[in-house]
Amino acid sequence: MSIKVIDNFLPKKEHMRWLHLLTHSDFPWYLSGEKNTVEATEAKKKKREYKNINEYIQFTHIFYFKDNKINKINSNHFPLIENLCKHFIKKRKLKELHILRAKANLQPRIQNAKKHEHNTPHVDFLDDHMVLLYYVNDSDGDTHFFKGKKIIKSVSPKANRLVVFDGKLLHTGSHPIESIYRIALNIDCLF
Repeated sequence: MSIKVIDNFLPKKEHMRWLHLLTHSDFPWYLSGEKNTVEATEAKKKKREYKNINEYIQFTHIFYFKDNKINKINSNHFPLIENLCKHFIKKRKLKELHILRAKANLQPRIQNAKKHEHNTPHVDFLDDHMVLLYYVNDSDGDTHFFKGKKIIKSVSPKANRLVVFDGKLLHTGSHPIESIYRIALNIDCLF
């Protein structure tokens, strides 16, 4: 089990592009509806297992997804995702990287929440994959990693920080309680 944290991942100019894009009033964010961070039925079931779950709305923007082996670019901003992945490939000296899904999550503040509360622990896909989690802004609302029901590591959102981990690792984020919002890019991939 490895969780790698890379600070100052992108060149400053590239990071500022992401920050400006995702905080601009014209950027198309979509309410997740009843899904929140996981399906409502999964959240309800897991609330019996985990004491500190506190789900709330989130907004998403899906850049890319793979559905039945069909690749689907879902956003005009997908080239920025490709640039981020190319930067990762170059830094890690990889031959290639295959994106399964790329999305942005915006989680608004939950007032009156407790610091020990978090969203529902989950994995994005059941198949083998890796996750690139890129924090766009400084915020509270840690990402937690679990072994069983126990948190084994927490990572705080810091602008331009990349977290790389095995996608089969149970994880979850937390809505902020002090910051107005928390924005992260979530790229599920194979490399």
